Amino acid sequence: MEQIVPIDEDDIWNAIVARNAEYDGVFYYGVITTGIYCVPSCPSKRPSRSSVRIFGNNEDAQAAGFRACKRCKPDEIVERMQKIHEVMSVLERSQNEILSPSQWAASAGLSLDTLRKLTIAYAGLSPRDIIHHQKMNAFKLSIKNGNEISASQYDAGFGSSSRLYEKASTLLGMTPRQYKEKGKNVRIHYAIFETKLGMAIIAGTEKGICSLQFDDSSDTLFDLLQKEFSKAELVNDSEPLSGWMKMLNDYLDGNCKKLSIPLDVHTTAFRAKVWEAIRRIPYGETRSYSRLAKEIGEPKAARAVAAACAANPVALVTPCHRVIHEDGKTSGYRWGIKRKKILLSMEKENAE
Repeated sequence: MEQIVPIDEDDIWNAIVARNAEYDGVFYYGVITTGIYCVPSCPSKRPSRSSVRIFGNNEDAQAAGFRACKRCKPDEIVERMQKIHEVMSVLERSQNEILSPSQWAASAGLSLDTLRKLTIAYAGLSPRDIIHHQKMNAFKLSIKNGNEISASQYDAGFGSSSRLYEKASTLLGMTPRQYKEKGKNVRIHYAIFETKLGMAIIAGTEKGICSLQFDDSSDTLFDLLQKEFSKAELVNDSEPLSGWMKMLNDYLDGNCKKLSIPLDVHTTAFRAKVWEAIRRIPYGETRSYSRLAKEIGEPKAARAVAAACAANPVALVTPCHRVIHEDGKTSGYRWGIKRKKILLSMEKENAE
């Protein structure tokens, strides 16, 4: 449904003024005086704000009587997104047969170079990276079903244990056996400390933090960590984490606007893509679940985006508190609505 740009829709208007290509396909704007509609990156002269109408898709723009711009060709954005979904469906249908990038391209009727351009535009990942994620997810599922590592390795498409272990540190953060055994032989340092949002627990390996959570009870926080990493060596030692703890407290005091803290988290390719998109939301701004879904190339996946937010294991560093309902209402938050409102208010107050 069309709408006149409200005065408080600064992010939309700024995207148009800045010709921000990251918003292409997220929304379209029609210009009343010319009767055409464009994507935000269109090189044409910027219209006045009062003459702009916003549309969620090109069909709504057409239904309102606008025609496609001949310079930015907005309909091609739609065609490209449809092509991306077709290409991804080819991979999804091959779950029982792990494809190589060349086989994937051939099955989709594309050259390998075209496939690579599409997947990078869609997920920010090369075909090879996406396939590695697919293999690792298949390996994880097999392990959870009780299969041995060697059988799971070959079922998932890893031709040798060396290839599996090579990718495990990137995609799992732990070796396959450590993952199967819930962190066995992995040393995780943790600290429970007091913040403006109540008690917090931070835990991390030598690669980065794997958990950052809030609660009113220190015992509850430790129980959550112990349940998640039941066989890891949990070391109550704040010293290796002290720099990150200081950064977190500086952030909560409004003196730090970007948390440059490395992560060691385990997730699916889809959730990784959602969390990366969340980390790109500027300090002091918010996004709706539906808008995030569009930004990652999955316009119908708003509920899945919400689920990814709920599964986020590292508060603040992946700032899922910046994701709200489309109507502007503060929605659910893993660590409580009250904390979410405090964070949003604090960021808005301290944003430049």
